[in-house]
Amino acid sequence: MNEDDRWTHAVHRLAVLTRDGKINWQTKEKLSFTNTFGRRDEFGIPYFALYGGKTIALYEIEVTDMDDNENYFQRREVCVEFVKNDGTMEMEWPLNRGGNASARDLINVVRHKMSGADEFLDKLLGDSPNPQK
Repeated sequence: MNEDDRWTHAVHRLAVLTRDGKINWQTKEKLSFTNTFGRRDEFGIPYFALYGGKTIALYEIEVTDMDDNENYFQRREVCVEFVKNDGTMEMEWPLNRGGNASARDLINVVRHKMSGADEFLDKLLGDSPNPQK
């Protein structure tokens, strides 16, 4: 397995562990990232987890790109990084070649867990086989 595949596999593994409830994520809505490349375009809530003695940051940015006809457009990209406690980046995970689909899956899993969607559905639908009653 090459280095890119290892990082992509690591992101996939984080998603599985998150789904299984073995990794818990937190938000730090008040945290202001240091002004490093890309972070000024951050949007949404950044998520943080501790695993293997490292703090992992997960967030989304908007990137300006250009198509083949030289038209500019915005696209979203998910970033995964090792960070220090103050939010200073230690290392951005290299997910540019194919790994961003795994990162997209990870942020979707984290958002689902953090939103309490499962608990909401359990409460709303209960054990009723016909939830419209």
